[in-house]
Amino acid sequence: MRCTVSVAVTILSLLAASSALHSQTLIRGTVRADSTLTAIHGAFVMLMGVDGSAVASAVSGSDGGFLLHAEPGRFLLHVRRVGYSPTVTPEFEVPAAVADIELTVILPQDALVLDTVAVVGEAEPFAPGPLRGFYERKRRGWGVFLTREEIEAKNPGQVTDIFRNMAGVRVVSKGGRQWSIRMVRASPPLATLFGSACTGTGCPDPRDVDKQACGVNVYIDGALLREGPGIINQMVAANDVEAVEVYRGPAETPADFLSSDSRCGVIVIWTRRAPRQEKKKKKGSGS
Repeated sequence: MRCTVSVAVTILSLLAASSALHSQTLIRGTVRADSTLTAIHGAFVMLMGVDGSAVASAVSGSDGGFLLHAEPGRFLLHVRRVGYSPTVTPEFEVPAAVADIELTVILPQDALVLDTVAVVGEAEPFAPGPLRGFYERKRRGWGVFLTREEIEAKNPGQVTDIFRNMAGVRVVSKGGRQWSIRMVRASPPLATLFGSACTGTGCPDPRDVDKQACGVNVYIDGALLREGPGIINQMVAANDVEAVEVYRGPAETPADFLSSDSRCGVIVIWTRRAPRQEKKKKKGSGS
């Protein structure tokens, strides 16, 4: 059996080759620019159920290609890349008797028309070692970033206090003076992440976000905290935190910290020890 399904403009074609029954279907896709049809590298692709649940995610390679696995059902693709307009495809079906699906997603160029503005430049503080990556990711604008000055303004008694009243983040009591951190799944809502393109059944009801809180991956000085967020306050003192990055879901999370376990979000904590170690190395290496 061979079937061909066309879905609006954002998907050029969806070709299915019949095979024996499989528990999962391999979705082979390519992300291309709308003007030249050239491959787009580094596009974040999220496979979403029509109920708003995140099923799988991938980042396109140098040839624009990506691979996803899915059970039979109806899905949408949410695709975004800096410099292009975020795109949400129409719903499409993954039949039960299909082994592979091939599709192409077209991203429109994001053209911004700006009014004349006066730009005042300010030198960014020199950040050796790990904090250099912090400022590079901060410039991209995805996620929430707190510098040492912003953290001190919160006057946190312990590390988890830094994340109180932060959109999409919940500080949860574990009893006594013990606190943990959980993310609100699909928060900020997809309508915020993907603009007006997210409409209809593909977007979760904002009233349900409190019911969808889930765990979060925590990195301290670039190393994954295997014990989870419940021991952050035991691992780091609040006055030792130099900078913080918060990614409230895979659509925000950069490839540096993206994994199959980061679907609920990622928190990255940089301590004052990390930049000091780098300075010592540089001082001792000169001869």
